[in-house]
Amino acid sequence: MSGVVKEEKRGLFAEIFSRKNLFSLILISVAGVMITVLGILTSQEVLRIVPLYVSLVIGMLQAGANRYANLLGGLNSILYAVVYFSFGLYAMTTYCVLVSFPVQIITFIRWSRSAYKSSTMFKRLTPAQLVILLIAFALCYIAINFILTNTDAKYPLLDNASTLVGIVTMLLSMLSFREYSWFMLAGSFISIALDISMMQDHPAQITYLVFSIYSLICVMRQFFSVRRLYREQTEERCVNADVTVVSGDENGNSRCSVAEGSQDSAGER
Repeated sequence: MSGVVKEEKRGLFAEIFSRKNLFSLILISVAGVMITVLGILTSQEVLRIVPLYVSLVIGMLQAGANRYANLLGGLNSILYAVVYFSFGLYAMTTYCVLVSFPVQIITFIRWSRSAYKSSTMFKRLTPAQLVILLIAFALCYIAINFILTNTDAKYPLLDNASTLVGIVTMLLSMLSFREYSWFMLAGSFISIALDISMMQDHPAQITYLVFSIYSLICVMRQFFSVRRLYREQTEERCVNADVTVVSGDENGNSRCSVAEGSQDSAGER
C-alpha cells in the first residue's frame, strides 16, 4: 500500500513540474510575486496571505481536475475560516468549517476510489436534476439572504451567493458530476465581484483580488479539462461495451451507438 502511495506522490510532483505545465508554473510564479509585493505595500497581516499561497498550488491542480486539489483544499479551508471571520463574513466562515473542510476530504476519498489518471470518473446531471438543483438554489438564496440582512454581516448579497455556489460546487464535485466545473466558474466571477466590493473598506483585499483573477484562469482551464476527461471516459466505456463512439456535440457530450451485430443498446453516457 505504501508503495502505491509513494508512486502516486511521484506522479503528482512529476505532473506539476513537467514541461507541459510550464504555463501553470509561470502563472503561479507571477501571481505569487504580485501577492507578496502587494501584501507588503498594504501592510497586510501574514495570516491573511498564507492561505493564498496554498491556494495557488490548489488552483494549479484544479486546472487539470487533479483529485489532490480536494485534499489540499480541505486542509486549507481551516485557514480561510480564520481569515473570513476577521472580515465579518460569517456565512463564508461557517461554510469553510462545516462544509468545505469535510466535503473536500470526502471528495478526495471518493475520487481516489474511482480514480481515472490523476482525476476521477465523471458522470452528468440529467435535465430534470439540473432544473431541481437550480430551483433549490434560488429558494435557499432568498431564505439565507433574508437571514443575513437582519445581522451585521457585510456584503450579504455577494457573501450569500459565493457561499451557496461554493456549496453546490462542493456537492457536485463530491458526487463526481461534471457540472461542478460550471458552478465553480460562476463562483470565480462572484469572488472577483466580492473582492472588488471589499476593497472599498479593506484596500489590502487587493491580494485576494489578484488570487481570484488567477483562480478564474485556472477554473476556466479546469472547465475544459473536465470536458476532455468526460469525453475520454465515455469513449472508453463505449469500447468496453462493444459499441460505436459518436462524436461529441457542442456541449461536450459523447454518445454511443450500437455496433453492427451487437444485441446490446447504449444510450447517451
